[in-house]
This record gives sequence, structure tokens and C-alpha cells, in this order.
Amino acid sequence: MDWLPASEYPFEHRFIEVESNRIHYVDEGAGPALLLVNVGEWSFIFRDLILRLRGSFRCVAPDFPGLGLSEAAPGYEPTIPNNSRILETFVDRLGLHDATLLVHDIGGPVGLGLAARRPELFRALVISQTFAWPLREYPWIRRALRFVSGSLSRFVNVNFNLMFAASATSFGVGRHLSAEGRRAFLVPWRRHAARMMTLRNLGSALTADAWLDEVARAVDTTLNALPVLTVFGERNDPAHWQARYARAFSNVRSMTVPGGNHFPFADDPDLVADEVIRWWREAVAAEGAHSDRRSA
Repeated sequence: MDWLPASEYPFEHRFIEVESNRIHYVDEGAGPALLLVNVGEWSFIFRDLILRLRGSFRCVAPDFPGLGLSEAAPGYEPTIPNNSRILETFVDRLGLHDATLLVHDIGGPVGLGLAARRPELFRALVISQTFAWPLREYPWIRRALRFVSGSLSRFVNVNFNLMFAASATSFGVGRHLSAEGRRAFLVPWRRHAARMMTLRNLGSALTADAWLDEVARAVDTTLNALPVLTVFGERNDPAHWQARYARAFSNVRSMTVPGGNHFPFADDPDLVADEVIRWWREAVAAEGAHSDRRSA
């Protein structure tokens, strides 16, 4: 992978086959497991966060089929249920347990759907720029997703790569990337199939209301007592989801990144990493110690 210099992506490349998909993933550091889930982009978006957290956590970040460095099996359908099933098998194969789940964007329904099915796998949640409720409640977001995943957007973005180029700017993950880093981040989208896979993943949220009904029920029941940290960009919460999470969960801490956009952990990775470590020690590890003492 000469196009991906170690200076820009300083991680060992690991691969595992899941349902005939060749899944690339990052597995760095030691300590309690931190599973980082985004669908539509690839593990590069978490680069700066992993570099800061791998001294405190075992950071695991998969690329979903057809995205990043992963290869999709012929005919793979990138739906939210299918991706969540892939994630579940991936977690089981790596033997992850008692993990903290960090979800972003379409990774929210995918990862939270797994947590709803298998709550015993997870100890805490970090939620960034994503949703846990049916989009029928947000018709304007549905319209935006319908446009982004529609035929005109597909023609423009598959042929001219505009959306993906924009994601490498300071409005996306590029605030702290060098020119070489931006080039490396964008290489997977040289393939038209990868551009289409991203757009299809975004469009999958349009048919996920029944799935999200189950996620919303889990937020109110089986997941409600988990420690939760929400991380949102100051400039990118038009639906006020962070405030809704604060009302929905019983044990939640909210972090807003000043000047942050849709990738707040890339906008200010030092600030976000410090807060994740502080929150985990105060709200997760400390609560576990209290529970152990109560059960003794």
C-alpha cells in the first residue's frame, strides 16, 4: 500500500473474512476495548483520536464492506441490518467484550442496533453526530438523505467525486491533515464502486425506521443505565440530537467541541481524547468499582 504512507496512517493493517467480505481493521493499544464505528467513511477518520487513546484503550475500528481498505463480497447489500450483522460477527470473532462503543453518523444505527441485541457486550457508549430515533420524526433530514443518495447526486459524486473531496477539507476531517494526509484519505474513493457504496450506505437510513424503533426502545430500557458521553460539533447539531440524548439516557455527559463540524473528534482530537479518558475514568471505571464493592 505505497499510496498510504505510515506517516499518515501509522497502524498495522489487519484483515478478517466475515461472510465472504474481506474486512480491514485497526487494532491498536491495550486496555479496555474501545470499538469505533462509522459507516460510509473509513477508519482514517478516527486516526488522530486513536493515536491519542491507544495508550489508554485497545482501539478497534473496522472498515465496512466496500469502504476504505475492505472488500465487499459480490452482491453485498449495504443496509443497516446487514452492516450491523457484519459488526456483530466481527466483534465475536475478535472476542471483544465489556467494550465501550463509539458511534458516528450511520454507524449510530448500526452500532446501537448491535448494542440493543447484545447489551452484554458493552459497558459504555460514546455517541457522536448520529441518531437513535426513526427519521420519520425528522422529515427534513429524510429529504436531505433522499437528495444525497438520489440519482442526481450519484451521477455527480460517482463521476466527479465532489462530496468526498469536500470531506477532506476543514469542513470534514481535514482541519489538521497535511496535503499528503488529504490525498491518502481520499485514495479509497478513486474507485467508483467505493463512491457508490458510501452513497448507498447513506441512503440505507431512509428505510431503517423499523430498525430505529427497536434502537429507540433499547435506549429507554436495556441501554438506559449505561454511562454515555455525547460528542457533537458546535456548528453541526441542527436537529438538537445532543439535547435529546441528554433527556433520553439516565447517565449522560455532554461535550460540545467549540467550532466543531460533523467530525468533532477530527476537529479537536486533543480535547475529545482528553474528555473521553476523563469521562471513562470518572463515569465508567469508577462506577464499575462501586458496583464491585456493592456486590462484594
